[in-house]
Order: sequence, then structure tokens, then C-alpha cells
Amino acid sequence: MASALSSGNYDQVFLWDLTSSSYLNAADLTALDSFWNASMGVVVDTRSYGYYYQGGNPSEVALLRNVAEALDLSGGGIWIGSDHNPAWTANANPVLSTLGFDQITGSFSDPVNFGDTSSFLLDGVTPADLWAAGQSVGQAPIGVQPNGLEMFIHFGHVRNDGSVLPYISANFDLEGPTEQPSGNVPEPTTISLLVLGLTGLLISKHTEKKLDLG
Repeated sequence: MASALSSGNYDQVFLWDLTSSSYLNAADLTALDSFWNASMGVVVDTRSYGYYYQGGNPSEVALLRNVAEALDLSGGGIWIGSDHNPAWTANANPVLSTLGFDQITGSFSDPVNFGDTSSFLLDGVTPADLWAAGQSVGQAPIGVQPNGLEMFIHFGHVRNDGSVLPYISANFDLEGPTEQPSGNVPEPTTISLLVLGLTGLLISKHTEKKLDLG
């Protein structure tokens, strides 16, 4: 990761963490910390196992495209896809902590009943088609974070007492991020893929490239 970031002009990192092994070392975490700043976007998706089970589902595809657009409007950023803790967060949680966010916690199977189609991330998405209906997934961070930013729920479960269980959260509200001066929506072909063990790392730049790290 550190080597890839140092050798390319990247503006988005997609970290897909579906492994119980830790692949990111201290240099990788430092590189991510240097890459990201508080003006950029962050999206946490704890039900991203859905891309393994139904990656071609139109709603899953639309969600990921919306994430890429949101991060681009934010001037860049990071998508962290994971599952429940502690089994599948060995790489996601160290990244969140390094960037000053709360970690993904717990394992929950509460059905999705919060999927507001007014959410920027859910544009063109049928919430009921997204993977997360009763599966064990983690709780994404929401509220004011240790770094001072606020994370908002975009998809998840609202309990009877009004408390929320977020499966997708972002550091922008349902309306989406405010466009940065350099905002330029990327085409799908500008997404690059780095494979590191069972952890998929997608990094977006303005030229197509694929790196395989083994």
C-alpha cells in the first residue's frame, strides 16, 4: 500500500477488508494517514460482503459508483468496506483508528429498515436489493469522532427506542458532500484495483491502472 501510494497520483482509496489476517503494516497506515486529510470524504460500509455474493447486482454497482462520485466531489477520500468485528476488521479498524475515527464494532443481524432514497449514496439504488437483510454485519461509526468530524448514517437499522445501528456511514449527510474546486466525476474505467491477499484495495486516479500485489 505504501509503495503504491508513493508511486502514483491517486485521489481515492477503496479498502475492501474481508479477511481475518492483518496485511497493512505501520508504513501502510502512515501512508494512508498522509494521503487523507479532514477535507476529504470517508465512507464506511460494514455490509460490503455483498460485493462478494452479488457484485453484479445493479443496486450494489450503483452504490459503489455513488461512493466514487461522492469522494470525487470531496476532493478525494477513502471507502472502507468491511464486515463484522472482530472476525473481518483486521485491516479496516487500524485504518479507522489511524485517521481518528471510531472503529467498526460488534456483529448484528438486525434487518435494514433505514435506507432513505434521498441519500446521495442511494441514488439509483433499491435499498431492499442491497446485501444486509439479516446477515451478521458490524456497526459503522456515527456521530462526532475523535478527530472532530461527524459521521452520518446512510443505511442501517433503527431500533424501537430510536437508537440507530448504521451499516453504511459517511462524513457527509444525506444530501452529499459539497463539491470541492477540483471536483471531477470519475468514469468507471478510472477505477484501479490492487489485490493484497484477501483484502481488495481499489484506488482511483485519472488514468486506468491495475496493480496486483499478490
